[in-house]
Amino acid sequence: MTNGFEIVELARKLENLIRIGKVARVDVENSSVQIQIGTLLTKPLPWLEHAAGETRTRRVPSIGEQVVVLSMSGELNNGVVLTGLNQQRYPTLSAPATEEQHVFSDGTSITYNTETHELKFNVQGNITLSASKINIEGDVEIKGSVHVTGNLLSDGQNSNHHAH
Repeated sequence: MTNGFEIVELARKLENLIRIGKVARVDVENSSVQIQIGTLLTKPLPWLEHAAGETRTRRVPSIGEQVVVLSMSGELNNGVVLTGLNQQRYPTLSAPATEEQHVFSDGTSITYNTETHELKFNVQGNITLSASKINIEGDVEIKGSVHVTGNLLSDGQNSNHHAH
């Protein structure tokens, strides 16, 4: 036989299985966030990443970002946080269905269109590439100055022409 307290406790746990809230605090070092749900502030909870195995991603949630808290036991303080719910403050990006976009807080963006097969980088700062070798096939168009440190090679041979 159940009493009133058990029914209230069961109702509370059911309500807390899936909740929507906003990021109130971020602890980057511990990969956790505290979520504001109405007047309730959760303890630090981990957020889910897109990948967390041999291939990994990292994106720290933004303060004010709308999220879903999943609490399999119905206890919010044992939950995990799913990010990525659009809202008025952070609306859906405007793009065709054939484009995938990543826009960073400074305005830098990476866009790939599967219909036109075009990859675009719009970078607000510098780009640094580090590799043992970079191969480019196809035509290259450069608008602006080029500075080369080292020798210019042609057909794999040292042309003894030094770039300045």
